[in-house]
Amino acid sequence: MKYIVLGLGPNALAAFDALRSEPLMGFEVVAFGEPRKKGARSKSHIDILGKRFPAVQLGDELISWLQLHSRTRPTVVVALENEDLSREANLVARLQRYADDIRVVPSIRGLPLFGATVHHFFRHELFFLSLNNNLARRAPRAVKRLFDLVVSATLLLLLAPVFAYLAWVVRKDGGPVFFAHQRIGYNGRPFRCLKMRTMVPNAQAVLQELLDSDPDSRAEWERDYKLKKDPRITTIGRFLRRYSLDELPQLWNVLKGEMSLVGPRPIVQAELERYDEFSDYYLEANPGMTGLWQISGRNNTDYSYRVYLDSWYVKNWSLWYDVVILLKTVRVVVAREGAF
Repeated sequence: MKYIVLGLGPNALAAFDALRSEPLMGFEVVAFGEPRKKGARSKSHIDILGKRFPAVQLGDELISWLQLHSRTRPTVVVALENEDLSREANLVARLQRYADDIRVVPSIRGLPLFGATVHHFFRHELFFLSLNNNLARRAPRAVKRLFDLVVSATLLLLLAPVFAYLAWVVRKDGGPVFFAHQRIGYNGRPFRCLKMRTMVPNAQAVLQELLDSDPDSRAEWERDYKLKKDPRITTIGRFLRRYSLDELPQLWNVLKGEMSLVGPRPIVQAELERYDEFSDYYLEANPGMTGLWQISGRNNTDYSYRVYLDSWYVKNWSLWYDVVILLKTVRVVVAREGAF
């Protein structure tokens, strides 16, 4: 399916990014529509994310372009910024004669749009959006909890032999098998998040020595709470982390109701302050064994983007999203994308 995206601003780039994020759906952006600006010369092409696209000026040039491509009938995505949309309202209305499918992307990023319903009013050129906060309602929370219970109990039974073998390997250096670190859960309740130990027994002393002697490592730690070259990690620990096997004990946290299979990334109290106005979204859901962060680059994403992904998930939760994220997590882990 071919698309022309009208706009060159942040809204248009977000629409383009959304379309290209689903390659299996066959979405193909073939051109961009350039808003008209007084005294500015129109471009013939535009480079976006390393690709070159024809730039079609809005107005009669766009109408001619659609007529020229009348056989393929590309879908028109109106992703103009608010000021451009008000200026081009009449043109957008004209496009219905030349395009079979017109999709408008309002510049309202940040709202919980999944499941939103549109209300129209007779004789008025406006609509209302009814927004849903699914995880604040009792029924969706019950469905999510039931899903967590069934899947976590089943996996704990099936993976029992794997747990036994990994425990035997981890204990070879004389340290404990499991490691529990306090994290912040639903409504701000602290809980002990379980992991298989992947670090040397004196990990805290090793970390402190590194931070005291290496300013670059200290800056990286204060920024991300992670180190790409972490001297505390054992050889078997590096293998466990690479395939996320160290997080399997968190199935017990899920069974107990402290975590969910899918949710925001578990964080410590100090990190919650960095969530700022998004902290309410984090506290509205149980932290997850996996989540949007896990399937969106893992450790390759910066901290602010992780916060955005966590809040987006909570605002737009659905059971279908949980299933999709779980399936994509398997692919990401096997491919070792963003792991260190």
